[in-house]
Amino acid sequence: MNDAEIGAVVIGVTQIIKDFGVPKKICPLLAIFLGIAISLLNEMQNGENFLDAALRGILIGTTATGSYSAIDGFLQKNKNIEK
Repeated sequence: MNDAEIGAVVIGVTQIIKDFGVPKKICPLLAIFLGIAISLLNEMQNGENFLDAALRGILIGTTATGSYSAIDGFLQKNKNIEK
């Protein structure tokens, strides 16, 4: 699984968990932990360095959070323009 696919999975799983009632303030931290966990699982399959996989997971989690926030903000802004 490449980094883009892991990022998409992190966004999707975080959104599903948010729909179950987890507070929005916790979701960015959750996305980082998910990114780390999935990267480490991927590392176990590919035999990469443990630290590299953990750092990649942190970057994927923060990127996924920022991407979702940017898209959500853009869509919310466009909803207000149409009205």
